Amino acid sequence: MASPKHDLLHRLKRLWRFTDNERVDPLAVQLALVPHTVACLGFPRLLGLAVDWTFSDTTLPSGERMRYQILRISVPRKGRALPLLQLAYNRDNLSPNKSQNRIEQDALLAVVGALPTGVRPVVLADRGFRRASFIAWLARHHLHYVVRIRKGTCVPEASGHRWKLGDEELGLGELRLVAGVRHGLYHNRPRELLW
Repeated sequence: MASPKHDLLHRLKRLWRFTDNERVDPLAVQLALVPHTVACLGFPRLLGLAVDWTFSDTTLPSGERMRYQILRISVPRKGRALPLLQLAYNRDNLSPNKSQNRIEQDALLAVVGALPTGVRPVVLADRGFRRASFIAWLARHHLHYVVRIRKGTCVPEASGHRWKLGDEELGLGELRLVAGVRHGLYHNRPRELLW
C-alpha cells in the first residue's frame, strides 16, 4: 500500500493518541464544545435535544467481538442530527453502579448544564423513553419534552373517562388536545403523573 502524500495519516495518528489517552475525559471534552456549537446555531431560544441509543457490534483486531451501545444527544438540524454528546458502553459489561436510566439522566443534565444562558432545551425522545419514571424526572427538573408513546397506551382523563391512544377515530391531520390526563395505569389505576 502506497503512503499518502499528505499529512492525513499523521493527523489521524495524533487524533488516535489523543482519544487513547486515559487522562482525557470524553464527557468533559464534548461538553466544552457545546456552547460553541450552540453559538454557531445562533443561540436559539428553544433547542431540541434528541436523545437516543444506537447499538453497534464490531470485531477488534484481536478477534474479540464487542457489542456497544452508544448514547447520543444531538440537535436536529435540516434533516440531520448534529451530535452534542456521544458516550459508548460495552453492552455486556455495563457498570453495576449505574443503571441505563441513570446514565441517560446524568448525560442529559450534563448537556443542559453546558447550554448557554437563555437557551431552553426541549428533550425529544422516542418510545424507548416513554416510561413514566423518565417523564416524571423531566418534570421534576423543569425540562420541556416531547416523548413519543405507543399506540394502545391507556390515557385516563381528569373526569375519570379512560381511552387508549389510537382509538380516537380521528381523521388524517385531525388533532385532539386534552389537558390534565394521566400517563397510563399502574396496578390498573391511573398514575399520579399528569400531562
